[in-house]
Amino acid sequence: MIWPPELDSLSTEEKLLFGAYQSLVEKGYHGTTSRSIAECAGVNQGLIHHYFGSQENLFPRMIYRLHARAHEIVESAKTLREALEILCELGTSSGALEADLCSMGRDMPTVRQAMLDTMACREKDVMEVFGFSDREDVIIFTGALRGMQIEMRLNPNLNRDACLNRLADRMLGGAEALDKPMKWQRREPCQAKASAYSAPADCSGAV
Repeated sequence: MIWPPELDSLSTEEKLLFGAYQSLVEKGYHGTTSRSIAECAGVNQGLIHHYFGSQENLFPRMIYRLHARAHEIVESAKTLREALEILCELGTSSGALEADLCSMGRDMPTVRQAMLDTMACREKDVMEVFGFSDREDVIIFTGALRGMQIEMRLNPNLNRDACLNRLADRMLGGAEALDKPMKWQRREPCQAKASAYSAPADCSGAV
């Protein structure tokens, strides 16, 4: 799972962000309520309003936090191959979360903006890490990874390494590029403000 499992070590605010994520993964958008979020977080339901004002303010903060957390995980990779393997596992373990977030974005402008912000950061990160110069290449590359994540959810026996090698052959000049050390120094942080209930946060987050 993308979030640290030590729930007791988190602040109440972080527990609520985790609870929103966990509820969406387990119950989906339409099954997620203030009650289910509080239950997953292990806190009183009324604290959602205290910390965020409403669910509409909570969900964007969750998106920015997920983005930053995924970045922390990916940044620990030693090679490009390891980074891609981590990304595949993160996407697979999150189930239909991305589809649910898209549905939420149609209903909640703040969620839509958070998704646009983190997508822009992700595109910039992919360009820096993998050396792309064209945005179209980034879209094709990340689209291929999403396809692998979906396939891995449906088919646990998928040969992930073979797929990554083929992707590298097509877009990175050869599979050997994946075994190079990952040397990533972000050029600029991506600043975003999730809502009136949050301070600006560095969400130069996940690839």
